[in-house]
Amino acid sequence: AAAALQKDILPRFTRYKGSTSVAGARRLVFIYALLPAGLAFLSRLYPSANLGIVELTVFAGALYAGAFLPPLLGLLYWKRASAAGAITGMVFGVVSTAVWKFVVVPINPELGGFPEVFIGMGLGTLAFVAGSLYGPPR
Repeated sequence: AAAALQKDILPRFTRYKGSTSVAGARRLVFIYALLPAGLAFLSRLYPSANLGIVELTVFAGALYAGAFLPPLLGLLYWKRASAAGAITGMVFGVVSTAVWKFVVVPINPELGGFPEVFIGMGLGTLAFVAGSLYGPPR
């Protein structure tokens, strides 16, 4: 993830100059490693938050499905699909999955029976279609 961030993502959207720097790669690996360390810390700090290994594995699968499945299928089978739609769908898929898991369900526990994967895939698909229709066709 840190290598993809360093080589593919940061140079495209910023003036990041560390695309070949070993020190830059080390910094990004450290920053990226803070995410799982933070989740592990939160799982110990708030045991009622259901952040065990099984729950986090299910959540990771939901993130993958919400982020990648709508754009993948859309780009394969829909002629109007675009890169802007794919990026929009991926962002909305990830954000909506995380918001459902960590914001909506803790506020309203009755919704906990509805898996976050369906929220991520549904909103990711809608965002993919809207982003593809908004921009020029590929």
